[in-house]
Amino acid sequence: MTITLNGTSGVAGDGSGLTNLTPANISAGTLPILNAAALTNLTPENISAGTLPVLNAAALTNLSTTSLVGVLPALNAAALTNLTPANISAGTLPVLNGANLTALSAPALVGTLPALNGSNLTSLNAANLTGTLPALNASNLTGLPVGGSVSVNLAGSSLVTVTGIAPLAARIQVAIHRQSFTATNAGTLIQLGTSAGMQTTGYQSATITSLAIVFTKYNISSGFMFQSMAAGESNSGIWDLVRMGAGSNQWASTHSIAWADGTGQGAGEVTLSGELDRIMLRPQGSGGNHDAGRMTVNWSF
Repeated sequence: MTITLNGTSGVAGDGSGLTNLTPANISAGTLPILNAAALTNLTPENISAGTLPVLNAAALTNLSTTSLVGVLPALNAAALTNLTPANISAGTLPVLNGANLTALSAPALVGTLPALNGSNLTSLNAANLTGTLPALNASNLTGLPVGGSVSVNLAGSSLVTVTGIAPLAARIQVAIHRQSFTATNAGTLIQLGTSAGMQTTGYQSATITSLAIVFTKYNISSGFMFQSMAAGESNSGIWDLVRMGAGSNQWASTHSIAWADGTGQGAGEVTLSGELDRIMLRPQGSGGNHDAGRMTVNWSF
């Protein structure tokens, strides 16, 4: 090393060979711009003032939230995990793809949903529907109650019962064609029944018949009566039964009949103990068996 003394003011020369130079050896003055590429173990305490230039933080680790102030620039959050709702304190989320959302509960939804494809909806309860449905193609609907009909021959039986009338039927019609008995009876009765059996009391029923301008009135509580019949006498007619409101077991009736030399009209009502599911045609008292005729029972909703 060559040292040139310049009076008593200092030493000038090439200092590349200096070693063991400590901070205590530098007492004053300003260091020139230095290349700090080889600096290691630089702690925050070594930086006392000034502003750091823009730095590449790609290799930063363990950066805590307390070290951050100000507003972060736009960042790519594709690799963020475990982000909870509590971490989002304000602002409006952009349009998101909710294809992978699961366990979304109804209370989490507000506002009006856009038009959705409901082809995969199942177990949709009617109570959840309001408003008016659009025009629908009902070609594949099954199980809709559309009514029913049963027709039976009367000959050979005294008591003829039709069962299987659908629950909740609103109207029932009984048509009788050329009914006759083997013996004279006090009248033809129609009785209603439930799964527990036939109801034989509690009817309010009246019929007025006209025969050669002679009118006869019949009142009976054991069923809806058409008229008294002589052996072999044939009659035909229609009897209508209407439910008094949805879910009600009260029924009102009207009927009209005709035979060779007379007609009859009547009405009545009865309250059943349960859901009507059967109807019986029978003689009032002992009138033998039917020897002819047919009965058809129709129901609708």
